[in-house]
Formats: sequence, C-alpha cells, structure tokens
Amino acid sequence: MTKPTTTLLLDRQLDLGNARALADRLGAALAENAPIVLDGSEVQHIDGAGLQLLLALRQTAHQEGLSLDWRKPSARLREAAALLGLTGPLGLGEKTT
Repeated sequence: MTKPTTTLLLDRQLDLGNARALADRLGAALAENAPIVLDGSEVQHIDGAGLQLLLALRQTAHQEGLSLDWRKPSARLREAAALLGLTGPLGLGEKTT
C-alpha cells in the first residue's frame, strides 16, 4: 500500500520573521510520516533562515527514509538557493514537477 503524499504549499515570504510558523508547518509535515512534496511556486522572498529550515527538513526527511520532492520552485527560491550554494543540498538541481 502506497502512503499518501503530504503536499505543503510554501508561503510567499520565508524569512526570519515567520521562521517559527514555517518550522511548525515543516514539523507537522514530517510527523505525517509520508512522502513530502514542497510546492515552492508562491515563494517571492526567502532569506537564510528560510533556506536553513528547508535544508533541515530535507536532511531529516532523508534520515527518516521519507522522500522529499519539489513542485514548481519559484525563480526567487532557486536564485536564493544558488546564491548560497544550496541548489544541490536542497534537491533543487534535480528534476522538479
């Protein structure tokens, strides 16, 4: 039986100001113990705190044997990740839907 996928639509702004709310949402997604799809299509602003939380999510998902894929990561999200050398670690260099 295939586990249902947890899809998480990311907010337009992922920064230090809303890091706690993002951390809570990411933690809830992990708690579902199902494959995760991050929809990054709405992201217009992301800072180091937002990227750090997404990286922690990816690493934790990997440790727990959960897949994590991207759906439509925005150009801003890709640019911010590339600027900090996180394209590969975040899985943004892989095929995304």
